[in-house]
Amino acid sequence: MVLTRIEIEREKLEMKLDGILQSQMKLLKTWRSMKRQYVAAITLLQECLYSVACRVHLLEGAQVDLKLALVSQKRALKLTDSMNSSLSAFLPLADEIAGLLSELAEVVVQEKFLLQEFNDMFHTMCLLQLEELYADIVDLKEMYREQVNLLVNKVFKKGSISNDG
Repeated sequence: MVLTRIEIEREKLEMKLDGILQSQMKLLKTWRSMKRQYVAAITLLQECLYSVACRVHLLEGAQVDLKLALVSQKRALKLTDSMNSSLSAFLPLADEIAGLLSELAEVVVQEKFLLQEFNDMFHTMCLLQLEELYADIVDLKEMYREQVNLLVNKVFKKGSISNDG
């Protein structure tokens, strides 16, 4: 009966743990997807900025100072390159964090298993100690019963000797 209850509790805990892990795995997959989308968006932005800078439309006879336009274009290109390098520096760190989170999830699974195993052993130990304590109480009760019987017998013997004399 107790073992069945423990097994049921273990199953409940395993189901909870599976739920937690599944929710974390979804978040990691979402993070991976967001990272790809972010990199794609930044790359597209860089390409668009470069394309816009290269195709400046002149309307109604407007004139452009080519040196100034070239300087502005170089600044825009440096800015996008800077953004790209910043993101490139960030991506390995994000990959490393994702790996660490995965390892952490594994450690959590192991820890939960060990805690459950500890709980089971502790419960078994408590049951064994209770059984031992119960056996000790039964032994003490029997010992006291024997002592009471001896005392009662002594009292009856003294009473019968006194009555005889």
